Amino acid sequence: FIKQAVRGNFGQSTRWIKPASELVLSRMPATLELGAFSFSIAIILGLFSGVTSATKRGSWLDKIVRLGSLIGQSMPRFWLGLMLIMIVGVQLKLLPTSGRGGIAHLILPGLTLSWYSVAAISRLTRSAMLNVMGADYIKMARLKGNPEWVVVWKHGLKNAAIPVVTIAGLQIAHVIGQAVIVETVFAWPGLGKLIIDAIFARDYAVVQAAVSMLSAIYIFINIGVDLLYGLLDPQIRYA
Repeated sequence: FIKQAVRGNFGQSTRWIKPASELVLSRMPATLELGAFSFSIAIILGLFSGVTSATKRGSWLDKIVRLGSLIGQSMPRFWLGLMLIMIVGVQLKLLPTSGRGGIAHLILPGLTLSWYSVAAISRLTRSAMLNVMGADYIKMARLKGNPEWVVVWKHGLKNAAIPVVTIAGLQIAHVIGQAVIVETVFAWPGLGKLIIDAIFARDYAVVQAAVSMLSAIYIFINIGVDLLYGLLDPQIRYA
């Protein structure tokens, strides 16, 4: 089995009567599309809210961001997805609630999948920014007459980037893994829904191929994050 698995051959699906690897690869683009959209939302909202919260420490905006982050990390994804379907899709009829299509089909599952990651990135960004904003080089950057946005986003965020990149890398893998739940809720035809369908059909070849693919993605993401450290911080560049 291992000899065939390292070659990408996990056998044939008993439900779809196709090679398991072929089925997994055919569903991967949909999962990557949803994952990329969700991670883009997480990075943009997470960084912006975290930096804003740190620069406005103690303000009402800081309290709102911190409360939102706490709720975001506590709220189950399946419940959030169902609430969005009921309110936005069924009652307000603003967005489609299932299937894969244009950008409108991505919004609800994308928000559901990125909610936890936004909260995690926001909290860590705020903490990292608070640690660096009182440093001497930040004071020097202000004394040189740099605009505040340059001080915050160029000097502050760059030096706070190591822990942020770490959590962001983990969130990429987290988003891909949690797609199993979100794709099932929104009937998104990706790898996650394939895994659930294969589990209920006891199609072990497909489950093994899909889990192996997700594990490989997780490993490569962690390697990429480690290599990125050297680009961000010259002190830890590899020889």
